[in-house]
Amino acid sequence: MSTSPAPPAADLDSGHNTMAAWGWAAALLGWSLLLGLYQLDAPAYFEQSDAWVAQTAREMVEQVRANGLEGLITPQFSGEVRTAKSPGPYWAVCLAAWATGGEVTEFAVRLPNALGLVLLTMTCFWMVTSIAGLRAGVFAGFVACGTIGSLVWSHRASGDPALAALMAASLACLWHASEEERPAPRAWLWLSGYLLAGLAMLYKIPVPIIFIGLPLVLYVVLCNRWRALGSIWHLVGLVLFCLPWLPWTVAIVRRYPIILDRWRVEFVDRGTGALPNLSDQPDAWWYYLLYVGLALALTFPFSLSVFGALAVPFRRTERDRARRGRWFLWLWFIGLLGFLTVYSGKETRYFIPALPPLLMLLGIELSRFFDPRRAGNPRLRGVALAAVVLLVPAMLFGLHKGLDKLYERTEMVTLFPWEQLWRPALVAGIVLGVGAVIAAGLFFRRRTNASFGALVVTTWLVFAWIWPNLIPRLEHQGPYRAIASQLREKLTPEQHDWLVSIAHQDPRVIWYSDLRFPRLISQLDMLAMQDGRRDPLFERRKYGQEMLARLRQDEPVLMVADIMQYALFRHIAEKELAARGEEMPPIHVWLTSGVGRLDHRHVVFGNRPPDWEPPALGFTERQRQGLARRADELSARLASDETPLVPTSGPSGSP
Repeated sequence: MSTSPAPPAADLDSGHNTMAAWGWAAALLGWSLLLGLYQLDAPAYFEQSDAWVAQTAREMVEQVRANGLEGLITPQFSGEVRTAKSPGPYWAVCLAAWATGGEVTEFAVRLPNALGLVLLTMTCFWMVTSIAGLRAGVFAGFVACGTIGSLVWSHRASGDPALAALMAASLACLWHASEEERPAPRAWLWLSGYLLAGLAMLYKIPVPIIFIGLPLVLYVVLCNRWRALGSIWHLVGLVLFCLPWLPWTVAIVRRYPIILDRWRVEFVDRGTGALPNLSDQPDAWWYYLLYVGLALALTFPFSLSVFGALAVPFRRTERDRARRGRWFLWLWFIGLLGFLTVYSGKETRYFIPALPPLLMLLGIELSRFFDPRRAGNPRLRGVALAAVVLLVPAMLFGLHKGLDKLYERTEMVTLFPWEQLWRPALVAGIVLGVGAVIAAGLFFRRRTNASFGALVVTTWLVFAWIWPNLIPRLEHQGPYRAIASQLREKLTPEQHDWLVSIAHQDPRVIWYSDLRFPRLISQLDMLAMQDGRRDPLFERRKYGQEMLARLRQDEPVLMVADIMQYALFRHIAEKELAARGEEMPPIHVWLTSGVGRLDHRHVVFGNRPPDWEPPALGFTERQRQGLARRADELSARLASDETPLVPTSGPSGSP
């Protein structure tokens, strides 16, 4: 056992070594760019939020080709106006597509978030260097591009990672402006912060108002920094803030005034819990700890240091600026964590904008933890090394068992042989385990900087392996690709014109099929029918009435629906019609997904029989019983309303 004195630390803590700072900045820039661009076109299939961005951008590029720049104003998805979000992500993908050949490919769709990783890495390096020294800044930079969460999200197509990078850069500029004494740099920092906030607004109106405004308000009030409000540059900054997004907002609201109601439903009702989509979310105390769990998961392999990172501002520091900077990061993270916790609508990607301050605090904490000058107990180091060596086999065993259960639960057995799943997972586990043992051994020998480096490199290697080899199987999107390929290959061009989507329009079906078919009732029309509000019972009734009307008409129609919603519709409609002595209109099943979990499958049905043998829906007896119970519960709720799901038919047989 080595008990030799700790070697001297590198002279980075002062932050005055300009050449070293520029060298580390160049290294972080290069590594983050390399990691961000790594296999962006790998076949890791799009999830729902990715496909919304990808397909909307694809149609926007087509609109620009047909109508010039006018096509940039109104985002469309499958021919329907899509204004749930502002167009920043779609414009960014369009620019990436034009810069890489003109087509919206997987590479082009992911490129904005890959560049967002670069911006986030450099922001963390700059911010932490200014408040905790160059050493901590280097650690923060490598944490920003060395956690599994930041690497995976940099390769997604959802707009949230790039949005998080823009908001982090904005807040870093605004905080530096509040601390800067020199007039010229202070002016540029104010203006840069406001402009970046405006670009973030263009990316997702109105999220930056909260995610940038809340940390600033908490900092000004709780840290008594009111003097920061006394600059004339705030007025110019407000103009720059409005410049990216306000012209588009005015133009789109003038075209579609009901969009204001759409945004209120999307953001305000989602936050208060009034959005009907939230009725299926869990209502339990543990659900409010979702983002605490995400904070630990997305910061892997540094998850165990999260709690130490949150203690950073409580440790003594001599410089006032350093102390204020630490408190700003802490208030930034805690403020957003608190807001997201009380916000009713919860999704994993909503937490991404709260991640940057935690990464910066982790950089400060890890630079202290891995400092060679830090005193340590050799016995505790030995215990830690033994624990890691023993835990690695246990981790691999748990990984095998967990993957086995996931394989069965998600019905991957219909998509991949077990060998195609567990073997790449085993390789990833071995790389991770070996890297953890090496890092623990280096830490035991007091080579702490190398130990941190081993953890970062291990994460990079694990990601480099799982992104092309494992994630495409875990995120296979098989049910959506199956129905999409059938829509594209089995239906004729004439039959494509018969297609309509029922209720929720899953973007993966549209993206993988590259077919444009509208909803039975557009979102804006449905909202107008309800005077700008959303009532789930009204929407179910209205869809049921319109579905029956289309099925009774002479013109052919093909409806694409979630297979569970289809089953509920048939059960309730048949029950209500039978109670009135009426017959169900003819329904013929044309296509089904046939693979994957039941709640991921789709069905295509219509009022005419197909030219082939209708496929079986594939419900098990247990699933049929469960769907029947749900249908009876929903039918009872609908019966308590004045309007039934199924209207009384007239003499012609139509409603």
